[in-house]
Amino acid sequence: LAMDYFRLGDDNKALELNLECLSLTEEVLGKENDKYIVSLNNLAMNYSRLGDDSLALELNLECLKLSGNIYGIKHPKYLLSLGNLATIYTDLEDFDKALELDLKCLIIRKEILGEDHSDYALSLNNIASTYADLGDLTKSIEFDLKCLSIRERIQGKEHPSYAQSLYNAGTKYHYLKKYDESYDFLSKFQALELSRFMLMEKNLNSKLFLSTYNSLLEDYQALFFISKKIGSLEKIKNQYNNFCFLKGRELSKSTSMISGIYQSNEKSLISLYENWLSTNKKISICYENSLEERLNLDLDLNKLQDKADNLERKLTQVSSDFASNLREYLFNDIVSSLQFDEVYIDIVNIQTTNYREDEVDSYYTYITKKGDESPQLVNLGTSSDFDSVYNYYSNYTHERPSNKEFSYGDIVYGNICYQNFWSKLEPYLEGVSTVYFSPEGVYSKINPNVLYDSTSSSFLMDKYDILYVSNVEDFVHQKENIKLYERPDDLYAVLVGNPTFLFEEDEVVLASNEPESRSVNQDKLDSLQRGMLLSDLPGTQTEIDLISDNLKSKGWNVELISGVDATETRVKSIVAPKILHIATHGFFFEDQEMVKRSNMISTDNKKAAANPMTRSGLIFSGAENTMNGEVLSDDNGWLNSYEASLLNLRGTELVVLSACETGSGDVQNGKGVYGLQRAIRVAGAESLIMSMWEVDDKATQELMTYFYDYWIDKKMTKKEAFKEAQLKIREKYKHPYYWGAFIMLGE
Repeated sequence: LAMDYFRLGDDNKALELNLECLSLTEEVLGKENDKYIVSLNNLAMNYSRLGDDSLALELNLECLKLSGNIYGIKHPKYLLSLGNLATIYTDLEDFDKALELDLKCLIIRKEILGEDHSDYALSLNNIASTYADLGDLTKSIEFDLKCLSIRERIQGKEHPSYAQSLYNAGTKYHYLKKYDESYDFLSKFQALELSRFMLMEKNLNSKLFLSTYNSLLEDYQALFFISKKIGSLEKIKNQYNNFCFLKGRELSKSTSMISGIYQSNEKSLISLYENWLSTNKKISICYENSLEERLNLDLDLNKLQDKADNLERKLTQVSSDFASNLREYLFNDIVSSLQFDEVYIDIVNIQTTNYREDEVDSYYTYITKKGDESPQLVNLGTSSDFDSVYNYYSNYTHERPSNKEFSYGDIVYGNICYQNFWSKLEPYLEGVSTVYFSPEGVYSKINPNVLYDSTSSSFLMDKYDILYVSNVEDFVHQKENIKLYERPDDLYAVLVGNPTFLFEEDEVVLASNEPESRSVNQDKLDSLQRGMLLSDLPGTQTEIDLISDNLKSKGWNVELISGVDATETRVKSIVAPKILHIATHGFFFEDQEMVKRSNMISTDNKKAAANPMTRSGLIFSGAENTMNGEVLSDDNGWLNSYEASLLNLRGTELVVLSACETGSGDVQNGKGVYGLQRAIRVAGAESLIMSMWEVDDKATQELMTYFYDYWIDKKMTKKEAFKEAQLKIREKYKHPYYWGAFIMLGE
């Protein structure tokens, strides 16, 4: 029981039980007994983790003495006590004493076991670690290499211990600035870890998958630095291939799995997926209800989460044969897919590593053109520099201008942003008309189209067609026209807008002469809690009415959902229309506390508030009732991104989120943006139009109307229609605040 509490992290409860266990063992069996030594050892570990190393040392010394008396110094249990004692001396930073004990252990193990034994290799590993603590890295590597040789001989190259020895040696060579040797060992370690990851990928639940995935990202970042220092184009290319494999892999795993399930047409598999889907929908209900309410509904969040994890693992295992789209897309795939006037730009944020000399977060980009044998690697600047520039960018784009014009001050701000975010890329873009752009980090929060080059007096959208892709897989799928789902044949569109945020007609809505924006931020949330209502969005009604008329005139079957009917429940019931257009308020809260204050998540549910997919979403009818504590059953009016990911949009050609900040979310390097854009992709939609900041209600209504005119009437491609609509809006609204908030992701 004590060990169970110990594993759960409740060290104080474990200590209480370990003390009782030790006392009873001494009373019943006496000190000269194996079980007493085990209890003593457990207690020593307990004190060590509680930070009482002196008491842990005292207990370990007693353990060693008793082990010697009972078993003799050549017994494995005596050697275990010796190793534990060495560890305590290491914790106490008495490295000389730790080394003395490690060497003693090594000599005894060699005598009784010989050199071809895993325990002898373990002693070599411990000595290497202690020499590193003493600062003698050369001696440390000497023992690492001996350990590595034995582990390779007796355990094989596929064994985790062999991989760990590779990592140990490679890390120390890096500290010694022997970069070629470091790369040699760490790249072998990386290859083994990647190979193991691919073998285990279909058997891991989401938590274990993410843990392993995060480790692989750290491996890549370490080797990125080393390959850059060596300057080898081949090594840089190899690491870029690893980055291509990893970037967005988690998202690709989800979308591929679901696609493979439905392409299989196997009823048992589809039934298993629908069970998983139903379980996750129950989890979303748990997120919104208090513990008492969950008990009344007979919903246990922990049990549901365990069930979802188990179902997901089964799904991944049984659907792996069908998920043919989940493959490696690498540098050569980019080169072969590009035209000569195209370029692929992949942003990477290299964060702090464990290596002292490289503890600077920086942004780099890999640039690939047709005919390249390796990507060009360009240093864009440090993260701290970009944090400062992003403040300029926010002022430039996010604040509504006093008029619609593009002033001299805007030119200055726009050019500062251009110089910092883009100018270093220009030397590589000669002869380029189309840029495939895969962002990361702060670049996931900007729209390059609005950057202003004062030298050529033009916005970036005037110089290039910038097409957004999540990763190399997305890019290749677009180029090869690979579809995860068949599109529906019928011309069916669902348009949602102008929700009734408060279901009480006698309430007075505070009016404002200012044009409305479609977002709920912290200031608005504060106002809401003072009794002010969510602002109506009359422009959204005009928007969906005009789009409906246009589509109907071309033979489309249009379902218009607005007013009191525009509820979260109604949106959740939508099944894979060809077009889904939603015009309402959007939200993104960086602060977990803001999620709780909205009342959309139960205040006693810390796990839900910590989930990055609950902090962004869309607002529908009845949301103001939720703010007032009048939550409707299973429908609080706040559709968060986690819930949106459970929608059925399989085969939907286009989703338009005509609201504020629908492209925002929790940015995680190598994984993308945890928010609505991820949710819509997981739900199955082919392409998405989303916003990067607060949008003006009237300007957005006009932009969307033009877009559908160009796409449906003039039969342009979606991308052409979208760009032409932005250019048309620019004629009336000069400032990018009005026309530059939206971007298109996907084909």
